[in-house]
Amino acid sequence: MRLRNPSFILLGIIALGGCASDREAARIFGNMTYYVGNQHFAEPATLINCEYGAPFLHLYYDNKFVYGDFNHDGLKDAAVITVENTGGNADWYMLNFLINDGKKFVHRASRALDDRAIIHSMWQKDNKVFIDMYVHQEGDCTAGPTKHVKNVYEYTGPDIFGLEKNLWKAEEHYNPQRGFVPDETTAIKIADAVLTATYGAKEISKEKPLDAYLANDIWTVSSVEHGPDEHCSYNKSVFSIGIRQDNGSILSVSREK
Repeated sequence: MRLRNPSFILLGIIALGGCASDREAARIFGNMTYYVGNQHFAEPATLINCEYGAPFLHLYYDNKFVYGDFNHDGLKDAAVITVENTGGNADWYMLNFLINDGKKFVHRASRALDDRAIIHSMWQKDNKVFIDMYVHQEGDCTAGPTKHVKNVYEYTGPDIFGLEKNLWKAEEHYNPQRGFVPDETTAIKIADAVLTATYGAKEISKEKPLDAYLANDIWTVSSVEHGPDEHCSYNKSVFSIGIRQDNGSILSVSREK
């Protein structure tokens, strides 16, 4: 059955099949698949009871949504807020466009709002999403954004990393039995290249050798905390990077001082 878009008031209070409470919205949006990644690679994450947890990825539905016909095809779509953490201190608030294919909502596009954004309200007008929120500006502490903005977001077509091309059909890809990162040596070489590009060769050379271990199909490569130098000072800077064994994608890069 194709869900048509009659003249309804789009204030985030309508769900599939008619009016519904936020609990009904949570049942829909808190138990569906979202895609987390970048323009080159996306990882599917299916929420169960509004949450998804895996090494280097925690994702949850933030109970904020609006409905609208965002791709102008006469069907009722949704825009939903989720929060994602990839292993560091940042909790990124994301606006996700869920497009109605006639049977169900499908995640087709995302917009990053801010790390720990404080969202006061969201609404739609003319099939655009408006968000009243506080975001970070220079001088703000991590947990205290102070810049008040009212931003407008528009769906401009699928941008979830080529999903319309069926990236997730395994038969279309060559998958080595032990993955593209089969051993410690490969993981360290990948980490060395990424860390060098991120922090510079001079900084990384101080942290070598790098150490790697595999757990739950995730390589964790980190520098080793060195002992005191001739001035009795410790080098407490520790770099860490998470790498998926199956495809080599980078899940997290961090530095502790």
